[in-house]
Amino acid sequence: MTSLSFANCRICGKLFYRTTRDICLDCRTDEEGKFLRVKKYLHAYPSATIDDVTLGTEVELRLIILWIEQRKLTLEQNPNIVLECERCGADTRTGRLCPECRSELRQQLVHQDERTMMGEQPSLASAKSELSAKYHLSRRRDRR
Repeated sequence: MTSLSFANCRICGKLFYRTTRDICLDCRTDEEGKFLRVKKYLHAYPSATIDDVTLGTEVELRLIILWIEQRKLTLEQNPNIVLECERCGADTRTGRLCPECRSELRQQLVHQDERTMMGEQPSLASAKSELSAKYHLSRRRDRR
């Protein structure tokens, strides 16, 4: 017998049966509708800026940025909208890291896996300090 998990929706506060998300079905449906509006707008107006998109769709800037960071929304066809890579500051059109930093991080993780498989057991503290020294998470949200 499994126990049911209830939570309050982080958007509207309504109590709901929680599955994988922290928002209720009504808010999820609303969010999906907003996503489709943004996607259609970007397709119709490829030269739009982020301000154009927020004004033209009436969708909050924070949601649009979240979708780009989650790689749910890509901007290859929209040259006037870019985010800043959280690691190096370069422009990126999808995700939180630019393609170069994603590749380098992937290579470092593979290298770390190889060292672990060879019997090296780095301490958790040294691994954390190595990563935190290389990856700063300062972002400029005011960049549009």
